[in-house]
Amino acid sequence: MSADLRASGKRLSLRSWIWRWRYLLGLLVGDVVALAGAWRLAVYLNQFYMPLPPQLNWGLFLGLPGIFWGFAAGMLGVFGVGQMYGAVRSGDYVQAGKLVSWMYGAGLVAIYFYDPRLAPPRSLVLTAWLGSVGRLF
Repeated sequence: MSADLRASGKRLSLRSWIWRWRYLLGLLVGDVVALAGAWRLAVYLNQFYMPLPPQLNWGLFLGLPGIFWGFAAGMLGVFGVGQMYGAVRSGDYVQAGKLVSWMYGAGLVAIYFYDPRLAPPRSLVLTAWLGSVGRLF
């Protein structure tokens, strides 16, 4: 017996949709918390060498500089476009490491072309990148 072509595809119950949204929200919050931890460590270690330039200090929110929140939004966007929040790739740590590295590199290039004197300290970026990639594993 063949399937009825008029029947809709796979239907998900309300409970299933709620579970998926909770799972996605948990991944998003987990990524932001991991990034925040890496940036807190980087800002703490960097304060002894070279503080963040005043032009990049957009104020503090939850103890983190404003540039972090812009970067975190970009990182979540890159993870979304890279399909890291789907069921298939949620455990692909190599791809996540590539996307994190791409985002840090793209951020540095974008700031450099905007104003080379405005670039954040390399020690901050390197420490934040190592902390972000290190938390993947």
